[in-house]
Amino acid sequence: MREFDAIKIDEIKLDNNTENSNIYILKVSYSDLDKLFKIGNISINREVEEERAKKMSEYIKDKNSFYPTIVAATNTKNLINYNENLKTISVKLLGENDKFIVIDGQHRFKSIVGLTEKFDNRYQSVLLIDNINDFQQRKIFIDINDTPKKVTTGTKLRFKKNIENYITLSFLNFDEDILDYIDMDENQAGKNETIPYKYLYRFNEKLLKVLSNNFNKEKILLSEIDNTYMEDLLLINSKIKELIVDELKNESIIKYEVFYIELGLKCSNELNRYFSENKKIDETKIGEIIQKVDNIKISIKDISDRFLQKKCKNQSDRKNAIEEILGEYWG
Repeated sequence: MREFDAIKIDEIKLDNNTENSNIYILKVSYSDLDKLFKIGNISINREVEEERAKKMSEYIKDKNSFYPTIVAATNTKNLINYNENLKTISVKLLGENDKFIVIDGQHRFKSIVGLTEKFDNRYQSVLLIDNINDFQQRKIFIDINDTPKKVTTGTKLRFKKNIENYITLSFLNFDEDILDYIDMDENQAGKNETIPYKYLYRFNEKLLKVLSNNFNKEKILLSEIDNTYMEDLLLINSKIKELIVDELKNESIIKYEVFYIELGLKCSNELNRYFSENKKIDETKIGEIIQKVDNIKISIKDISDRFLQKKCKNQSDRKNAIEEILGEYWG
């Protein structure tokens, strides 16, 4: 008999099942996950990619990392006894055939197996459905995995642990109105009046290259960035927002990612000496940058017309064209 901390969250009747199935959330140690769970056969799960699981093992070794909940099931009746008062379940596991079957999360599960000796004080959350057969397990697996939305570049960028992402997201929290004009997931600007989050990220990626390098080398702390640069960086991002809001309805250069890359480079050239020495930015210099961005804003129609007239066929041509045109207006 094995006991787990658990909460019963629902009781449902699945198709082709004469009895109800209970649904629990369990707190399971890595050791118990290894000993008491198994991956279902290929008719229920996709085939486990060993190399992928190995890479995930390196990720989960970090004490600050965690996985989303694994979904598992039992196909044996009366295997679980739930204690509502203690919020525990007692499990009667008699042999290999009685083990919990992983329905979704097999790579997460596989990456944990083998780590139990060194990480037995770690835990994984498991959603457990009792008393369901192979057919129902397969159906649940398909429901979870059949129509996944491909993760876009923009979505991936939001989860990067770096300074450029930190500043970009800080700006979105600082000025929530910008969210009306930002699509958090798309890769390219479409016909709707939004631009991808990725564009703002690319701007800050170029703007903060030196600062980011210093942070990665531990030459400056996050608290120092907040105290020394955050206010000025939010102000610069606010000027970019003004460009976006004014031009979204038009066929404009602001709908091209490379515009934000080149504009970020222009701004970074003005600020790199401050970032390299971890010095506070002079107010006069901030004023100069704001004025230059305003000049771009005032001339954005002419800049856009000149750019669009070039009819660039590829990214390299667009980069060269925008670099040349912005150079004339930047001063």
